[in-house]
Amino acid sequence: MWHLKRCPFFDQQGERVKEKGTHMSDLLVADSAAVYPRWTGTAQFDQKLDGISNEEHVGIDQDQWMIVSAEIGGGEHEHRLRVLAVHRSQIPEGDDVFALIAEANGGVIPVTEFLAHDVDAYDLLRSTSHIFKLHLRRQETGNLPLNVVAHFDSPQGWEDPE
Repeated sequence: MWHLKRCPFFDQQGERVKEKGTHMSDLLVADSAAVYPRWTGTAQFDQKLDGISNEEHVGIDQDQWMIVSAEIGGGEHEHRLRVLAVHRSQIPEGDDVFALIAEANGGVIPVTEFLAHDVDAYDLLRSTSHIFKLHLRRQETGNLPLNVVAHFDSPQGWEDPE
C-alpha cells in the first residue's frame, strides 16, 4: 500500500520533471498494507550476482536505472509487479549513496515507478534469486513465538499420528 507524502519525479533521462522544490507526486513508499490484513509478514530476497539482472528481466535499461524496490500486489484474479528505480544520473560517487541521495532531496530517495507488463513476478523471483523467503502468519498471533512440535512432509503424513 502507498502512503501520501510529497517527493519529486524524474523522466526517463533522470531529469526532474519540474524544478527542484516543486513536486508532481504525493506517493511515498511504505510497508505493505491491506484493508483486512488477516495475515502479515516479511520477505527477503538474495539476488544472484551472476546471470540476468532484475532490471533486464523487467525490461528497463540497467545502464540508466537501478531498481531499489519491488512490489507484487493484486487481487484474486491478477498479481502485478511494480518496481521503483533510481536513475543512475542521481547516484553520486562514494559510500552510502542512498543516504546522500536522500539528503540532497529533502530526506527522500526520488524514484520512478515502472509497471512491468508481461512479466510474471514469481518467474522474476525464481530467475534472479539465490534465495527468496516469504513468511506470513495470522495477524492474531502477533509476535508470540511459534514452536514447531511436529513435522509432516507428504500428503500421506498429514493426519495426526496420535
